[in-house]
Amino acid sequence: ATALTILQDLPESQKKTPWVLAKYARIHFEKVEYAKSLEYFEALRAADRFRIEDMDYYSTLLWHLHKDYELSHLAYDLSNFARNKYQTWCAIGNACSLQHETDAALRCFRRASQVDPSAPYPYTLQAHEYVANDSYEHAQDSYRLALKADKLHYNAWYGLGMVFLRLG
Repeated sequence: ATALTILQDLPESQKKTPWVLAKYARIHFEKVEYAKSLEYFEALRAADRFRIEDMDYYSTLLWHLHKDYELSHLAYDLSNFARNKYQTWCAIGNACSLQHETDAALRCFRRASQVDPSAPYPYTLQAHEYVANDSYEHAQDSYRLALKADKLHYNAWYGLGMVFLRLG
């Protein structure tokens, strides 16, 4: 059975819990169903305004949707109550990236990876930023750090493959 099927079989009372809303949001994000993912992330934020888990992916979703105001607001909000969490620094970095402030974005992603060196996603976001600026050597290093943190982190494998493809 798929994850969506399992979640849909849950009792109605559980479907609106932050944990289940987060799973729905992430599943739709991974399937590149951004409108549906946004719906669930917004419901998640309404249900638990102080949730930090998954906000790195929510900020990336807002980046993909070019929702500058919402992303800036999320980054500001998270920095007010969770400044020492890597998800906050990912959100700030994504906000900077959307504003084409590459150096600031990279500093934020580096800070995120310093806050939690075991989290692969900050390294991956840093690598994506390097790729966007044709800095492929740095991108490879960052993707490899993501894979060191989690050898199954498919975003890093995909990114590394795309770098190799671009380099021929």
